[in-house]
Amino acid sequence: MVARLRGRPTPSPPEEDQPSSKGSSSSSKSGAQRFLVTVTLISLLSAAGALGALIYFTLGPGRTPVTVSSELAPASTGPLMDLGPFIVNLGDVSERRYLRISMSLDFQTQDAQFVEGNEEQRRQWSSALKHELERLEPVFKDVVVTTLTVKQPQTLSTANGKEELKAELIARLNRHLPSRAAVQNIYLTDFVIQ
Repeated sequence: MVARLRGRPTPSPPEEDQPSSKGSSSSSKSGAQRFLVTVTLISLLSAAGALGALIYFTLGPGRTPVTVSSELAPASTGPLMDLGPFIVNLGDVSERRYLRISMSLDFQTQDAQFVEGNEEQRRQWSSALKHELERLEPVFKDVVVTTLTVKQPQTLSTANGKEELKAELIARLNRHLPSRAAVQNIYLTDFVIQ
């Protein structure tokens, strides 16, 4: 069949079916323009949809924007005191175990001068209390060391053991504090048993 078709002349398409060289460049320009317009429209619609979704999910129906009040509630938390690191032998008789611990004491007060005072009065009150606490720092450290050296490593390695230690230290430390302040919480900033 190929041999038969070789001898035949190929029919030429009519002239009106053949695009002129001028028409082909204008149609390629219009195709590129259509493509560019389509991509631009899709991009704009996508951006509008993303913005709408952002607004819907952040504010949502029935939600109101969060407003921040400039008034603060009266604070009753006093200063923090860092007691620094301790390295102590634990109370395990069978083997030598060490505890490296760092803690900060969080003081609370119900003193009216601090709670109801303005910012300057609070600063003065905190400064006076800090001086008093610095004077008591050796007592605090003694309480911490004597409490820790009788503890067993098995007890301190659990979450309950750490909470019990905090409660015991708070009770023992508050015995030595002036009546205007009390240890509210103890923050363990380093805790390693070896």
